[in-house]
Amino acid sequence: MKIVLDRKGFVGALSIGGAFAGRNRIVPILEKVKIKVSNGSLSVISSDGDNYVNRKMMSGVDADGDASFCVSLHDTMSYVKSLGDDIVELDVLGGDLVIRGESGDFKMHCDDGDLFPTRGKETDSARLRIPSNPFVEWVDDARRFVSSDTLRPVMCGVNVYRQGSEFGVCATDGISLFTASVDDAQSGDDFSVTLDQRCLKTLRDSFLCDDGSLDLMIGKSSVMIKSLDTTLLCALSEGRFPNFKSLLSGDSGEARAVVPRKSLIDSLRRCQVGSSLGYVSMSLKDGAILLESVDVDMGKRVTESVAAQTSGSIDISFKLSSIIDIIDTLGGETVSLSMECESKPCFFREDPCVCDKIAMLMPVRIER
Repeated sequence: MKIVLDRKGFVGALSIGGAFAGRNRIVPILEKVKIKVSNGSLSVISSDGDNYVNRKMMSGVDADGDASFCVSLHDTMSYVKSLGDDIVELDVLGGDLVIRGESGDFKMHCDDGDLFPTRGKETDSARLRIPSNPFVEWVDDARRFVSSDTLRPVMCGVNVYRQGSEFGVCATDGISLFTASVDDAQSGDDFSVTLDQRCLKTLRDSFLCDDGSLDLMIGKSSVMIKSLDTTLLCALSEGRFPNFKSLLSGDSGEARAVVPRKSLIDSLRRCQVGSSLGYVSMSLKDGAILLESVDVDMGKRVTESVAAQTSGSIDISFKLSSIIDIIDTLGGETVSLSMECESKPCFFREDPCVCDKIAMLMPVRIER
């Protein structure tokens, strides 16, 4: 059987559709991708046993029949990317696949597509249609705040929820927290599920540049996310996600500031040069945020003053990498900060707020 493909489109389908190939060393067939040709389209499918992705190439495909086979992603991708041709030709000959370019060809073994495991079916408990953006951007932002503590698996992923009219995401590692939400006009049952962190990068790569809509189908053990050309099945982490809403109720501190986002993050990055332990001290004074980092052993010290609109005063310290991640994640020209005392979390918001996007960071205690 002969298949003629647009080379760039095929490389793109392999990049997305092959995202989970090689992640499961126990099941040999999962080292490969499944390529399925049917009704004038080509699909590239991969799985790690829990997560599953299907990327469909709906144009630039000319085939003289239907086929389904499994091949090495690495070998196929390496050879096809190295070709300078606009068109690539695949020949499926028994148990072999031949990839042909203008100057030569590459032959390798392929397996029957029926050997590739099929994804299980489950009844949806909820479903909704949402714009691809900003949902995918939120999930991508939240990846920075996912916990690495495997003893609490439910925190090793991004929580997606609907509560009443609110739809949003949240992630936390117990020290920092990020959440973003909007009022969702769609009616339906409430749900709260946590996407396995192993699927988060694939979710971003699959849908970040998609300006259309996504269908979310919430099951008991997985969430199916679907666009016109991509189907992603995300496994769910076990357990109940922490009640982060109760933490957000503390956003009422008397010490407040509104500061230009770029000025603040530039100053924080300069503070990294003078910090041996990775912490920064912050003071709110009239009309300014004062920052200081110290490396006592090397005799280094960085001080910065950032103009801000302030009310109240406070002296507080944070882990530098965490506060930089937060400021970098928030958009807008300015960022608002709210703090109650040195032992309670600081809240960060975009200013002005386009959506309800909030980050929270616990302070640290630095002995002076």
